[in-house]
Amino acid sequence: MDPSELKQVFQMFDQNGDGSITKDELHASLKNMGLHIPKEELAEMMEKIDTDGDGCMDVEEFGALYLMIMEERNEKQEMEEAFKVFDRNGDGFITDEELGLVLRLLGLEQGNTVEACRKMISKVDVDGDGKVNFYEFKQMMKAEASCMHINLTN
Repeated sequence: MDPSELKQVFQMFDQNGDGSITKDELHASLKNMGLHIPKEELAEMMEKIDTDGDGCMDVEEFGALYLMIMEERNEKQEMEEAFKVFDRNGDGFITDEELGLVLRLLGLEQGNTVEACRKMISKVDVDGDGKVNFYEFKQMMKAEASCMHINLTN
């Protein structure tokens, strides 16, 4: 988004025109656009980008928030595409058979036995149904990314 577009969008969110966006203004504007983000989540986002600590967003901080939202959106799309690779039949779950098939296609030994696949699934199967849903897959991928980051930085 170029600076003039950013300023126009900022002005739409800055309902009272004082040059800053409060949490309430942000929440109300997003709600008017049909986006409901819980206030707690918005507060966390604002804390991350509120560099001057005044509890409000100026234009630069608003730009940072926009980038953060776009990055999260792209990350979610990538995660959904990865999930679809494993969810071969498209039913919203990864079974031990589907996991095994993908692992074998990747040339990984872990895909050769149903037992090994069940064991892998049980480590992330929060609800205990023997399959991995998208939420569980996301949690697993985030944990894996955190471990990789820790290993790379140590």
